[in-house]
Amino acid sequence: MVTKKDLVIAVLTTFCLTATLFMILPTKSSPAEYDPWLDVNDDGTINIIDLATTAKAYGASGDPTKPVEIAERRVEENVIDFVIDESIENEPYSHFNITIPTAGFRIVTVSIWAYQFDPTYFDYFIGYRVADRWVNASLKTGFSQSAFSIIDPNAGWWENIREPHPSLSWTEEIWFSELVITIINLSGAQKLTATAVYYLST
Repeated sequence: MVTKKDLVIAVLTTFCLTATLFMILPTKSSPAEYDPWLDVNDDGTINIIDLATTAKAYGASGDPTKPVEIAERRVEENVIDFVIDESIENEPYSHFNITIPTAGFRIVTVSIWAYQFDPTYFDYFIGYRVADRWVNASLKTGFSQSAFSIIDPNAGWWENIREPHPSLSWTEEIWFSELVITIINLSGAQKLTATAVYYLST
């Protein structure tokens, strides 16, 4: 036998469930925001098919890590060959500037090969720019390679180095809009021949 108390409880329960549904379900005037993680079949619409797929998997457990596939990975490579002349009058040390625009990329790798017949130290200045402002800068020292041996006279000098290890190389995450590198020839009396290779990737 249904009592008045049971009827009141049933009515209140129904009211609460209905109110909850109206709060959850979107109305025509305020559509829900599309969430691609809820679109199980990736058809651009969240509908009953997605709910049915989720219902079939109800109770399953496992690793919560969501696999993400990157359809296209953009990589840019550039090679710069340059020669820094010996010092000239009123300029004790000659130099060469490299500017690398990094907008739209996430990782940059730079390698520089420097060569002189008599190995010597050289300075390299690394600067970071965000928009038009310098954010950070550092001055370090590298060492030029020697042991030059002609293997193929028609090939570039960097292909004839007996030990073609870069004088300096590094990889870093991009937080800047430009990477500026200045190579300074400290020898004063001889040319510094060099190659810079940099890779940018998303």
